[in-house]
Amino acid sequence: MPAHTPPGRPVFEPADRIPALAALRSAVRRKDWGAVAAAFDGLDDEDDRTLACRVVAETDGSEVFLRQAAERFPRDPLPRSLLADRLVQIGWGIRTAHRAQHA
Repeated sequence: MPAHTPPGRPVFEPADRIPALAALRSAVRRKDWGAVAAAFDGLDDEDDRTLACRVVAETDGSEVFLRQAAERFPRDPLPRSLLADRLVQIGWGIRTAHRAQHA
């Protein structure tokens, strides 16, 4: 996935620098499973797939769409894997910085 030239400051949102990730996030927001699956089909590098998974997992509200995709395509591991990553992100968002005894 080619990235835009960095502007000289750190960028922590990969979709801001890598157009393919912005397009992937847009496909998730549009609930376009065909575009999401095609985006992953085009990724040969494991690091690129990992980064793409993270972008999907960090897309607010994507769990509903991913659950629907997992139900529509029960033999396809991609929607289930993306849903699992999203649920982990939700779990981390629920958990606070407090230890369990303080919850």
